[in-house]
This record gives sequence, structure tokens and C-alpha cells, in this order.
Amino acid sequence: MAAGGTHLHPRVIVVGDRSDALVRTTVQLAEEYELDTACCHDVYSAVAELADVEVGAAMVIGQFDELKRENEALFALVGRSRTACCCLLDAESIADRKAILYAVRVGVRLMGEVSEVRECLERWLATDRCGVGNEGLDIADCRATEAELEALLGQETDG
Repeated sequence: MAAGGTHLHPRVIVVGDRSDALVRTTVQLAEEYELDTACCHDVYSAVAELADVEVGAAMVIGQFDELKRENEALFALVGRSRTACCCLLDAESIADRKAILYAVRVGVRLMGEVSEVRECLERWLATDRCGVGNEGLDIADCRATEAELEALLGQETDG
């Protein structure tokens, strides 16, 4: 940590109950990769934690339904910064197609299984935290992803 409280070391902000499998797995992997970890019980404390982290030096991981709260405010923050975000979808969260598509548009990675946390962390670390968000992405790739998601979710695309 640097003076002034700003975290310069890569930091994982995990959101949820400490007894949850996603939180336990994420904390264990963060320790394995020697990353700073902050456990937050809800999206509000996660946003507060992000205020104390250098841009691009954090990844937020949590359940999709928790991270989408407050009209996807956390996703908007992810879209404006180089903060990485991985969300675990469950059967209920799949019903919120609008929020899922918005999350994908701003660069949030979606997971279907807790076991995907390792891959999420490895991708983030391999890009040196510079490849998150929409910078450097080919917009055609994003459209293809969005079209594929809409097809999977049962929506028709505009073309």
C-alpha cells in the first residue's frame, strides 16, 4: 500500500457472505496469487472499497444479483474505469436479460460456475489489468458477443 491509503497492489474485492462458496474460493485463490483482498458484504461497501483503489488495479467478484443492485451502478462504474468485474450467474439472474446485456457491454465477465474464478483471475493478471473494460476491443467482437447472448437468452437481434 502506498501513502494516503491508495492500494497500488492488485486488489480483489469479493462481495458476499464469507460462508458462500464463491467468496471462500475467491479469497483462497487471491491468497494463492498473493493479491490483496477485501471482503464486502454488499455492493455498497464494494463501491466504497473501490474509491480507495488505483484505477485498473482491482477486480470485483460477486453474485450477479448483488452486483446489479441500484440500477447497475457498479457496472456503470466498471464501464467508466479499468476495473475488472466477474459475476456469477444463477438460474434466477438469467431472467434479467437487460442487466446481463448491459454488464457485457461494459466489460463484465459472466461466470456460470464458481470454478471459473481461477480463469477470471488469471486472465485479469495476464493482461496486467490493462485489457479490462472496452478499451482495445474490436466493436464487431462485442456486437457478436451481444448477438450471441441475445440469441441464448431468447431475444431477437436488430441485425
